[in-house]
Amino acid sequence: MSTNHLGSFVLTQELMPVLKRTAEEPNADVRIIVVSSAIHLQVPERPDFRSLEGWNSKKGDGVVESGTRYAITKLANVLFTRELHSRLDAENVPITCISLHPGLVNTDGPMNALRTINTGLLAYIFNLFLAAFGLTPLQGSYTTLFAATSPKIKAEPAKYKGSYLNPFNRLAEVSVYAKDQKLAKDLWACSEEVAEICLKEAEPRP
Repeated sequence: MSTNHLGSFVLTQELMPVLKRTAEEPNADVRIIVVSSAIHLQVPERPDFRSLEGWNSKKGDGVVESGTRYAITKLANVLFTRELHSRLDAENVPITCISLHPGLVNTDGPMNALRTINTGLLAYIFNLFLAAFGLTPLQGSYTTLFAATSPKIKAEPAKYKGSYLNPFNRLAEVSVYAKDQKLAKDLWACSEEVAEICLKEAEPRP
């Protein structure tokens, strides 16, 4: 959660004053793009985002446990994007927020993650699958680049604000949990609390 969600949350909050001022400029086109994953659809049960203990409630080092934790962080990405959109929309701030699934991309990242929990036959099979069916890094960037730069989004902001994209540039449905407004608000509130604690601990001591 720290890497996949909280870092993005803090960065966005720190940049928000600049983003809002920029959005007021003539012909402005401000976008916040969050890279999630289709694996958020595989979260097996409603997670508890009300506290740090809830964030860390999924224990275990097996493939299933690690995969579930990762899926929950990607769900957090979608919830954050949708809640951010809702808050900005309520303030009439013209910033477009989009989350997306870049596709299964053939990079070292997925394999390195799998090797930390399984170095045997499963890792070998997944490596073959990734090589055969995974997108190249260039292909994996297409949906993110579309979300960040395409003039289509500026031309149709209502269509894309708060949306979720699949490769390549297709609007897609999110999971039931990703539409849960209470879950999104719990995540937001807890993220603010945890971020405040982390930032205080990071302050230089006299």
